[in-house]
Amino acid sequence: MHALSIPAVLLRLCASMALGAAIGLERESSGQAAGLRTHISVALGAALFGLISIGGFDHFVGPRERTTYQVDVTRVASQVVVGIGFIGGGAIVKTGGIVRGLTTAGSLWVTAAVGLALGLGMYAAAGIATSGLLLGLVGLRQPRRWLRRRTRPMLSADGAHWAYSGPGRIGSRRRPRPGNDPRYVLGIDIGGSGIKGAPVELHQGRLLTRRHRVHTPHPADPDAIAGAVAEIVHHFAWDQTVGCTFPGPVVDGVALSGVHLHHDWVNTNPRQVFQAAIGCPVGTVLNDADAALLAELHHGAARTHPGLVAMVTFGTGIGTSLSSRGVLVPNTELANIDIDGVPAAERASNRARKQRRLTWQQWADAANAYLQRLEALVHPELIIIGGGVSQHHQEFTHLLQTTAVVVPASLGNNAGIAGAALGVVANDGVDRVHQ
Repeated sequence: MHALSIPAVLLRLCASMALGAAIGLERESSGQAAGLRTHISVALGAALFGLISIGGFDHFVGPRERTTYQVDVTRVASQVVVGIGFIGGGAIVKTGGIVRGLTTAGSLWVTAAVGLALGLGMYAAAGIATSGLLLGLVGLRQPRRWLRRRTRPMLSADGAHWAYSGPGRIGSRRRPRPGNDPRYVLGIDIGGSGIKGAPVELHQGRLLTRRHRVHTPHPADPDAIAGAVAEIVHHFAWDQTVGCTFPGPVVDGVALSGVHLHHDWVNTNPRQVFQAAIGCPVGTVLNDADAALLAELHHGAARTHPGLVAMVTFGTGIGTSLSSRGVLVPNTELANIDIDGVPAAERASNRARKQRRLTWQQWADAANAYLQRLEALVHPELIIIGGGVSQHHQEFTHLLQTTAVVVPASLGNNAGIAGAALGVVANDGVDRVHQ
């Protein structure tokens, strides 16, 4: 670095790390995979490339008559712009019909530009760009949520706008209603920590809008859960068929346990409880793991698999479901397995991982102990990992040691919502809905 002193180099590199950290911290707090460390690395690397551009080729640059070397120092900067596209592309994930990570990919691209600007000594431009990006990421978060709640564009399979657009439209006093369209069902997934729902387009199993989530009330007795379900139904101004999941076995419409909710659920009919609370038809209430596997059978990882498939959902607890030759085997609860005398859910659930602050390696060790016991019982050929932990599958899939092939749920943590909706028409055949 002939043109710059060591303090100047240090200042620019440290500044790039600081501004990269400011952007990455926001992404980290939003739960994105490309967070603090990724953005610091991108900014620091881009800054270093900028320093190389302006000072790394001094001994190659000279009058034409004295050297045969001619260097275009801007080429390094242009390759940073091209190369950052590969990192940004890796942050974009398509799950079912939902594309995630576009904002993070854009922030990585801007972070590279900020680092390059700092490497070239353009402090003011870098500061202004960072402020503008953070304003867009943080300052516009609430207005964006408000706008989405007001508009909620809904698309059908052929891309045409559906008549329903959520609770109220901008500039309109009239609240639109979804109408009676059999292609769409509101799916609601009930879990031990959260209850989430969204309208589902049955042909592709995709969510038509951002899901709405409420915390599971405590105590989680039938009246409280029914009230939370009603809140989701009213949020979407829904008046046609609803499909729900339940975190436990449901046989002939009757809940056999309420282990993750309340003991008052035992021997109740969840479908009747929900239907009385929401005032519109409830087509079905499925075991939550069964619903997730149903969605994967029709639209996800198990769609073309001819053998025995096990679905394992790691969430507040552990849920399991099996299918053989594409046919769901309902209520195959295989979660009540002890690991060294301790229930598996207390060691390997996503809630246990968070409460015990386990590293991914530590959690994978517990998950391996459970999965290996599961394999000894049923010998699945494919294991699909779902539940809340599935959104972090890049962190742990390579750490799992099983005989069966292990893949994350293609529909991610939305598989339960999609399966709840598909369950409404499962008895009539989803193929009929496709037609």
